[in-house]
Amino acid sequence: MSYATFLWLMVFVTVGLSALGLSIRFLGFSKSLVVVPVAWGISIWLLTEGLSFTHSLTPKAISVFWLISAAVLVIVAARFQVFQYLVKEIRACWHTFHNLPFSYRLLGYAITTIWLITLILAIVSPPNNWDSMTYHLPRVMNWVQNGSVEYYATGNGRQVVQPPLSSYATLQSIITTRQDYLVNLVQWVAGVWCLVVVGAIAKQLKASNGVAMLAVFFAATIPIGIAESTTTQNEWLMSLWVLLMAYLWLSYNSGRFTFRLVALASGGLIFCAAATKQQSLAFTTVFLAVLLVTVLFRQGFWRFLVMATTGVIGASLALAPQFIRNYLSFGSVLSDPVMLEIMTDQRAGISRSIPADLVVHALFNVPVPHFIPVEQLGNILLGPFGQSTRSVFSSWGLDRYLPFPGLQVHEDSAASPITFFLGLVALIWLLWKYRDAVRRTYAAASLTLYFAVFVVVSANIGSNRYLLTAMLMSSVPLAIWLHALGSRVLVPVTVATAIYASVFVLFLEYRPILPNFEVFTTSREDLYFKARPELLAAYQGFADTVNAQRSGTPPTIGLFQGYDDWEYPLWVLSEAPWGAKIVHLGVLQSGLRISLDERLDRIDVLFDSFSTGPPTTTLPE
Repeated sequence: MSYATFLWLMVFVTVGLSALGLSIRFLGFSKSLVVVPVAWGISIWLLTEGLSFTHSLTPKAISVFWLISAAVLVIVAARFQVFQYLVKEIRACWHTFHNLPFSYRLLGYAITTIWLITLILAIVSPPNNWDSMTYHLPRVMNWVQNGSVEYYATGNGRQVVQPPLSSYATLQSIITTRQDYLVNLVQWVAGVWCLVVVGAIAKQLKASNGVAMLAVFFAATIPIGIAESTTTQNEWLMSLWVLLMAYLWLSYNSGRFTFRLVALASGGLIFCAAATKQQSLAFTTVFLAVLLVTVLFRQGFWRFLVMATTGVIGASLALAPQFIRNYLSFGSVLSDPVMLEIMTDQRAGISRSIPADLVVHALFNVPVPHFIPVEQLGNILLGPFGQSTRSVFSSWGLDRYLPFPGLQVHEDSAASPITFFLGLVALIWLLWKYRDAVRRTYAAASLTLYFAVFVVVSANIGSNRYLLTAMLMSSVPLAIWLHALGSRVLVPVTVATAIYASVFVLFLEYRPILPNFEVFTTSREDLYFKARPELLAAYQGFADTVNAQRSGTPPTIGLFQGYDDWEYPLWVLSEAPWGAKIVHLGVLQSGLRISLDERLDRIDVLFDSFSTGPPTTTLPE
């Protein structure tokens, strides 16, 4: 990390702490839990879209905004003695924590240790998973290069049509620092905020401080969450809006929040959810519906209508730019028709019954070690009945998943057995055990999130991440249930959870600390290719070619790529967009077509990664 990057990190921390302190000073902690992230999300979106509209999305403009924001917030915070107030609040929290029984304090220490290690990993390790390399970060680099977030020609449609809020946040650090040391922090900070909200939800459900700490522990040790906290994925940010909507409903139901605050905040949450991910909007709407029903019964139809309208306006404002760009580029507000047809065909090719999908989702959350011959054991058990493991699974359309992937220690398919299986049981228990409407409604809404994934998302190697939100929601009932069962059950489950979580902290496949501290001893360049080492030599060779030809004018690279290729390292190694320019040649979308001859006229060197072999480098005639 360069000295300039560290200074920019301090600028972002200053803005965040000042804004949080001012919010707590004037609104209190409970309201700030909702107001601060919503204000952050809307501000990031407005800043990026506003500068893009005038084609002034430049390092200078972004830097000026953040520096002025930091200066103003620090002056205002000093004027109202916000930092002294924050210190006082921290001391109060520490006093509450210190009064907990030792066993619960031990959980707090475990949570802190896990998330401090993931913070170090998020900064030290570069992004290197498939989504980061193919569309999360390439889209950001294209935006920086173009000075705009308008659609551009690309071979990967996800770069342009996916909701952009998480990437807008990532852009702030890349465009100011010209490095990617801070890009994983969006997920990490969203994850920490989610843990705080989980504790607040537990308190709203009348849990003690100790049980609330237990709920946070189960949320903090979800393996898929630990793995994702060190990446540019967006499931933590997606989950944040859902958790906040649930907390908003609980706080309104208990009388802590006024109708005016809830109406405005719900619209803001829907806005941020729609701008983050399609699933985020769908999941957040579940708890918005619960909130709307509560308002209808408590305050009548007109206030129900007002709140419903704010939600519609919030979603519409967030989606409008994307829909307009889709229509102007593809002639359809939804997306590229060709891309939608491909996705529909892919979905139809693996469609199954809902029970079958549920079974596969469950199987993908069983961390079976690779050395256990699951299929062979199944053959032995089923042999006397004239069946085999494959024949039984074929009848369900599940044979394509054999052999089972086993224990996967990475963010694409980390198995989370405790919060998946016991979390489901705990939600059903909460629904059956308690007679009050609040707990029952919370359990029913959270179960809806589980089954929404079972219905909408076909189980595959990367589908476990979509269950993160539901598992976070279930961590509170899980803590309440296990606490009610007593220490004989609670202690073994807690110890097993901690041990299993430590595997994902220390042995992450793409960012391993143990056994040889690889993430600290391996070069950053090599870590980009941790998941695709076979591409390293070809990319390095191409970068050497580009750098050798570089003179006064930055070269233009023509990129001809397939769908599953590591694009982002090409930007890093060729020093684009500052030292070179990259133009996509293989364009899959039906719209956004630029004449191939026109694009070839503009390039100096060609990078072809479309073939199944290593990428090739050729110079145009």
